[in-house]
Parts: sequence; structure tokens; C-alpha cells
Amino acid sequence: MNNKRKEIQSDPPPPRFRQEERSFIIYPDEAAVGESRHFFVILHPTRARWVIVNRTGLIIARRLEQGETPTRIARHLMDHYQVSPTQVRSEIEHIRSILRTEGLLSGSDCEGIRRPALRSLFLHLTDSCNLHCLHCYTTRSSCTGSSRIDTTAVRKLLHEAADLGGKSVTLSGGEPLLHPGLREIIEEFSGRLSISLLTNGTLIDEPWATFLSKHRVSIQLSLDGSTAEIHDFIRGPGTFAQVKRAITLLQRAGLSDRLNLSTTVMSRNVADLSDIIRLAEKLGIPYVRFLPLRRIGMAREEWQAIGQGLTLRQQIDFYDFALNVYQQKEDQIMLSCGLAGFILRLPEDSNEDGLWCPLGHKLVIAASGDIYPCVLMMEPMFRLGHLATHSLVEVMASAGMNQVCRDVSSRPQQIASCRECSWRNLCQAGCMGLALEANDTIWDTDAFCAYRKKAYRRAFDRLLAKMEAEYSR
Repeated sequence: MNNKRKEIQSDPPPPRFRQEERSFIIYPDEAAVGESRHFFVILHPTRARWVIVNRTGLIIARRLEQGETPTRIARHLMDHYQVSPTQVRSEIEHIRSILRTEGLLSGSDCEGIRRPALRSLFLHLTDSCNLHCLHCYTTRSSCTGSSRIDTTAVRKLLHEAADLGGKSVTLSGGEPLLHPGLREIIEEFSGRLSISLLTNGTLIDEPWATFLSKHRVSIQLSLDGSTAEIHDFIRGPGTFAQVKRAITLLQRAGLSDRLNLSTTVMSRNVADLSDIIRLAEKLGIPYVRFLPLRRIGMAREEWQAIGQGLTLRQQIDFYDFALNVYQQKEDQIMLSCGLAGFILRLPEDSNEDGLWCPLGHKLVIAASGDIYPCVLMMEPMFRLGHLATHSLVEVMASAGMNQVCRDVSSRPQQIASCRECSWRNLCQAGCMGLALEANDTIWDTDAFCAYRKKAYRRAFDRLLAKMEAEYSR
């Protein structure tokens, strides 16, 4: 594992917070807002948990955290407020129940330590592709089909993954539709694993659409522009029309609710991203993902055409736009804007350790057979093994996998600028893979740290404002 650490300066704690060792983090600071606020956010000091309470609830929560008994708390409230004993007991029990549910009282069973447990696989079935996209993570010379995971090896791998408790598999490439055993793989495992297919969409015809519909496969189609002019510049002449045709065929086959679009954000399309969202709405696509451009493979060779001039300000402006769209239209379209580490509620499967990152729960297998913990960490230093020589049981129990789990668990406390930040348990130091790519170390955060802080404050301010408005009615 790469334990290289960068020397970074600690940021001062954000204003309007109170933070003490092992005590609740309160937002906003009660002293700063005076009597103008009736509702507050209580954040767990070490976990990604939070609740909203009123001013009385905040008093109860603080005293419960300090170890006071409900009886003493009740006496305090009755001495200072004109409330009945019945009302006081009911309120104390209500607040205690909420805090226990969210693990905010002592004795929470959420350890915050990731332990290896296989839940999903990401397979690069082949490095062969029928396109030569300017931003591809592979090089121009590697899209020749020289590497491919044999169908028999894939079948063995998926059986082992399912036996270990794996629930899902993502089939990617290159272009996975070029793998000769793809139909056989899907037919055998669609009833046992949840299957997602990542494709450029250009090879999907009516027979493929019918087949994929029959097996209820989820499909991600790459779309890098709302017009042929933009998309075809990046992916090749005629590809925009081919993707739109694939969408039509898949929707006719009954897969409308299992489609999503994926867009890589680059200088060539950054001004077009809002139009891509509008196009998705027009086409009836329920989900759009935006991914950051990675300066590797073809993208490194073509950086002047697709990456040069892409500014941090442009990306932040897009995040603002995407977050606003999602808040206004969350019942119509789902967006993932690529802002790693901005999450208000954890995924359901993260309850045991409170971490949103899938590291330690996912394995990535390259077309060469090499095994890695993440698609953003496919580097020699993070190689965990090879299909020909290591079983999944061995990989999950390996020293490398256990080190990755320790690293992803400890980053919020080990990175100096994160350690003093009140949002650290929510963002969890951002994406470890993106930090590695940007800074050549996992012991740093990324360029969007300051923006995430702002986004968290804005999100909680919006929630609190809604509560205050309802209280004032």
C-alpha cells in the first residue's frame, strides 16, 4: 500500500460550529444565532449520522449525552419552562428514541471501521472496443482486443462471488457487447445476481434489446453531448444517432426504468451539461450520471482537445446547477453530479460501518485478469492478485485488501485538514481514488473540499429553513 503522506496545512474549523471532543456537533452554533433559530442539526462526532431537533430537543440531547438521567432532565425543564410532567416525559422519551435510532447516544453499534466483505464485482470483460473515444482511460493501442476474460473464467468467478454473498455485477469493457460469451454469462447469472451493463450503445440492435429486456439487465449508455456535433467529436461520426436509436429500441423492449445515461465532464461539453439533462428528460431517461475526466490513457494523449481549459469554477457552477435541478425535480429525474463525498444520507448497505465508499466491498477485475479494489485505483501498488492464481476468498482476506479497508476508514482522522472539519463524517475526506489520481497520495482530499463544505451548509440551511417555516405557520 502507498502510505506516502503529503504535508498539508490544517484549515480552521468552519464558523458557526461548536465542536468538542466526543460530543455532539451542533449546527448552527446556538450562541451565534441567538434566539432567532428554533431548530438545529445534531451531528454525530465520529459517524455519518445526524438529526434535526427543536431548541428543547437540543437541551435534552445535550444532557443525555452528558449522562444525566431522564428524571433530572425533567426536573430541569419543569423548573425553567411551563410544561406539564406528562409533556416533559413524552418529549424526553421521544428525543432519546431518535438519538438511539441514529446511533447518537453512547453505545452505538456502528464501529466506523470497514471490514472486507464482497458485495459486488466490476468486470472489464474485454479491452476491445469498436470506438476510439478521446477520453477513454485506455490508450489507443490497447483497444485491440488483446486481453479478454475467458467465459469459463467469468462463470467460475461469478459463482464464487455469489457463494461469498455478492449481490451484483457490473459488466464493462472496452465494449462488453464484443465479448463472445456475454449472452451466456447474462443468461446464467441474471437470476442470481443483479446485472448492470455499461455500453457505448452503438452495437445494440433489436435482438440485443429483446434479450436484455428478457433478463431485466440494467443498462448504462454513454452520452457525452446533447447534440451530434458534440458527442460525435468525442466518440466518432454517427455515434450520437446510434445511441438515440439504442435508447428507442431498449424502451420499446420495456427497459425504460432500467436505463441511465453517463457523461464524462470535459472542456468540450462542460457548457452542454444542462442540455444533456434536458435531453434525458425529453427522452424519458430516469437517471443521469456525470463523471470527472481522468487524465489517463487516451485522455492524456488528447488533453488539449478535451481537458485543456476546463476550470474548477466551471465544474463548481455545474455542481450548483445539478444540485438545484435535483432538488426541484427529484421525483422526475435522478442525478449524480460526480461530487464524491457529498451525501446527506448513507446508502442502506453502509449501516454496519457508516462508510459510503464501496472500497472493501467491491472488487474490480481488469481484462488482463488483474484484481484491484477500485476502478480509480488500478495501479500496481494496489493490485490484489490475479484470476489465474488467486481465489476471491484469498483476495478478500489478503493483506492488501485489509490495508485498503484500514485506509478508507482512517482518512477523515489522518488527514489534517479533515480532522478539524465538522463535515468530515459525512464527506469522509472525499474519494480516495480521485485524491490518489490528483495528488499522488491517498492522504489528501481533492480540489472540491471547500465546495463540499459550502454545499453541506447550504443543504442543512435549506432543511432548517423548511422546519422554521412550518413552525411559524
